[in-house]
Amino acid sequence: MKEAIGSLLAAYGKNEFVAEALGYSERQYRNIKRKIKNGEALPARTVELITLKLQQVTDKNECSGESHAR
Repeated sequence: MKEAIGSLLAAYGKNEFVAEALGYSERQYRNIKRKIKNGEALPARTVELITLKLQQVTDKNECSGESHAR
């Protein structure tokens, strides 16, 4: 999960934007990051949401033209 959050942060640029993309308030997002840092388990729904958003961002980056260059 730590890598997933890091990848989302790299894609969106700011923690505030990641929180918004995930549909969480900044406070909720900070709590999620704290739980990840402390090694606490996240609810399955939260893990699925982060995984899905990361997949969407990854798919979008792959379709941006770089993978289609000749």
